[in-house]
Amino acid sequence: MDNKEESTQLIQTFFIPWILPGANEIIKSARRTYKPNIRSGSQYSTIKKQQTKEIAKIILATRIKKIDKVFLNIIWIEQNRKRDPDNIAAGIKFILDALQLANVIENDGWNNILGWTNEFKTASPIGVHITLLSPGWRNWYTQGT
Repeated sequence: MDNKEESTQLIQTFFIPWILPGANEIIKSARRTYKPNIRSGSQYSTIKKQQTKEIAKIILATRIKKIDKVFLNIIWIEQNRKRDPDNIAAGIKFILDALQLANVIENDGWNNILGWTNEFKTASPIGVHITLLSPGWRNWYTQGT
């Protein structure tokens, strides 16, 4: 089987063992002003870089293989129901950027991202469980839903 054939049948998973910043935290950090003489940049930029880098480390440690097109099944596992699902799901930005940083996908645009599903649970351990489905498996997965 050549690499192209293998990639059409790929299912890969990884787990982020913490809760990602939600939309409310992201918006709040983006609105904060910072002093122009501080070189570290905005708080949002710092959060984005940190989250993206840490998630990319997990992706690399899990040895996720490069894939041309991907469909993501994401299970967001929270400690309780205090945060709304739309707030929680804003963390997709960090996940997609980390996949790109880890060279799993070339880009996080329309040519490489087929879509994603979100599921929300309260359980332990908290975190985010991500399943990456290549196009062949994505068709199989979505037919059952």
